[in-house]
Amino acid sequence: MAPFQVADSFASKAVQGHILAALRETLLRA
Repeated sequence: MAPFQVADSFASKAVQGHILAALRETLLRA
């Protein structure tokens, strides 16, 4: 696997994790 593919995959997971954390916070505050 090329380094840029690894970086892209890592960035994608980080973004998804950030979105899920934000949604969880929003739900907990509601």
